[in-house]
Amino acid sequence: MSAFWRNTHIHGYCSPVSRVYSINQPCHAVSHIHVWWVAVFGTKQQNQQIMKKRIIKQPQVHALIAALAIAAASLSVCQGATVFSETFSGTTGTAIAGTTADIGGKWYDGNGNGGDISAENSLDTSGNGRQLFDSFTATLGAGQMLALSYDMVSPTPSDEVGGPYAGCWAGISLYSGYDGAAGGTEQMFAGLVSTTSLGKDGAAIGGAQGSGDTQQINHLVLTYAYDTGAWTFTSNSGFLSGTGTASLALNGLRIANGGTDGLGHYGDINLDNVTVNISAVPEPSSMALIGAGMGLLMILRRRS
Repeated sequence: MSAFWRNTHIHGYCSPVSRVYSINQPCHAVSHIHVWWVAVFGTKQQNQQIMKKRIIKQPQVHALIAALAIAAASLSVCQGATVFSETFSGTTGTAIAGTTADIGGKWYDGNGNGGDISAENSLDTSGNGRQLFDSFTATLGAGQMLALSYDMVSPTPSDEVGGPYAGCWAGISLYSGYDGAAGGTEQMFAGLVSTTSLGKDGAAIGGAQGSGDTQQINHLVLTYAYDTGAWTFTSNSGFLSGTGTASLALNGLRIANGGTDGLGHYGDINLDNVTVNISAVPEPSSMALIGAGMGLLMILRRRS
């Protein structure tokens, strides 16, 4: 195997029109629209001043407000749901395989090399090549995008300090068709790549590419849009983007490491706070309507 999405922790606030409503998140669409509306367009008293100056007739404003509210509700007022989360908060030394993620399924050891919770409450892969798999609580589908994020914490093994090294790789892969064990198709990867920096890999997103970021304490985010195949990779000082294979029904992940540069250095990573979010992609027509309405009402406020 070749070496194969900043903080986008998306809270689950869903309107009934959301395409990910089935993930059972609390609905606060009305309050969110109200907060957003006041922040952009002002209070009721401010807008009454506009009415008094006859800049625009009140019925017309009411109609515009109604249209924009509908558009805002159909947008991602629902900002998605967390379908996987792991903070490795158990007792130091506990084997991860066989335990259940904070959100997600049960960890599966793909090669018998295990992996224990470290003293930092993280997963430190040093000492062996690990393959730990787990599943999401929902599968990415049409009209949705996925964001994987995780922290790289203080490196403990000596072979990790000063890396990454040529030929070494370590990080998280996203899978489609994951079956709860080691089955499924690896589609994309974010982490240390064999190009000697943090980056992405996977045929579905154009193969191995380093971002130039070599910081071992870092925060990585990989995003992927189901309908278009558009993807981004972001780290503390790196950014990559492109368009890959569309319609990948991602439903699981694997943490793994491997490779060597032949000089005594091996691929390792120390990671924590692994999160996967799935959210609805805003409709272009709704975005256009809100943009036009926001521009008009802000002009009216300035004239008042």
